[in-house]
Amino acid sequence: MKDLGVTATKKNFLSKFIYYSIATLLICVLQLSFSFLISIKGVTPDFIVLLVIWITLYEGKLVGLSSAFLVGLLYDYLSMNVLGVNALTKTIVAYIVGFFYKENEFWNILKSNKIFLISFLSIFIHHIIYYLIMINLTETNLWSMYFKYLIGGTIYTFIFTFLTFFTRIRKFW
Repeated sequence: MKDLGVTATKKNFLSKFIYYSIATLLICVLQLSFSFLISIKGVTPDFIVLLVIWITLYEGKLVGLSSAFLVGLLYDYLSMNVLGVNALTKTIVAYIVGFFYKENEFWNILKSNKIFLISFLSIFIHHIIYYLIMINLTETNLWSMYFKYLIGGTIYTFIFTFLTFFTRIRKFW
């Protein structure tokens, strides 16, 4: 009987791992291939942050942290970005969101307005750190560029958070 429980747990873990891997690859392709189509003055939404928020709130802090690091590393590699920047910033997002995690409370958080506070706070902190590292320091208007991407990117990503979570989906996975 114990073997059946362990086997079921392994299958559940494997199915979630495969599901999150497919979702990650699809979102990375979407981010890299199509986000420029909806960019506004060079500012694009960061769909990967939304995935990290979702996974962390659904699975918990430990799974969220490890997923965020791996997703960020994969995105850094695929985008040929500075290796580790997305891994660092996405992991910080998972750490922050992990404080709001409560077991079996994902759907209640999604139904409440807490999801908007959690999303805005984590996206804003993500953008502060990310653009502090990635902003071109030789830019003549350093502060205006920083605030363009910080404020613009935060609001633009939050709009997609609002659209995504406003639907109040009962069951997604």
